[in-house]
Amino acid sequence: MSRSSKKGPYVDPKTLKKCLIVSVGIFLLAAACNKQQAQVQPAQNQQAQTAGSAQQQPQATSTNETASWQTYTSAQYGFKINIPADWTAESNNQGLTFVSAATKQKQEENAKNCTAENQYKNCMSDGIPPELNFYNVAGSKTDIQPGSLKTEVVNGIAWSSFIGLGMNETQVYEANLNGKVYAFNLTGIDIPTFNKILSSFQIIK
Repeated sequence: MSRSSKKGPYVDPKTLKKCLIVSVGIFLLAAACNKQQAQVQPAQNQQAQTAGSAQQQPQATSTNETASWQTYTSAQYGFKINIPADWTAESNNQGLTFVSAATKQKQEENAKNCTAENQYKNCMSDGIPPELNFYNVAGSKTDIQPGSLKTEVVNGIAWSSFIGLGMNETQVYEANLNGKVYAFNLTGIDIPTFNKILSSFQIIK
């Protein structure tokens, strides 16, 4: 009896060649994809950095808003602050008045219309208030709107912030430094602008 020898499955050489070509193609395609992703990743990182820089831009703009401001120095009261370029400071019997050019023009026009008949309407000193008043006396604790008193620290200085009672009920910032009182009354200015002014406040000798 003859012993038959077992043979493995028959593989067509053409089919084997096709499989080899497909395998090499898949390998090359995978390598190309990895290379493309490696090139895309730095571009995405660059875009993220650019977006981050764009988000930080408003901070620089905020700083530029005060770049044109002037420094006002009061030797009489011993302090200096930065104020908008078109503001002027005037002394009065109570302290200082800070007024913008636009407000000053309105006050002058208002004064021209001041007559005996309309004196109450056009000639009241608080008819067109200035942007800011400065006093070197402390406000009475009885003149504070209940619940409005709080402390705000700006550049290491603790300011008492409160709303004063009276006709206008304006915001007041007051500090007692080295035995001297520094008080600002926000009669015609918004708090964000005043915060920029207050952040520049310095005591001088």
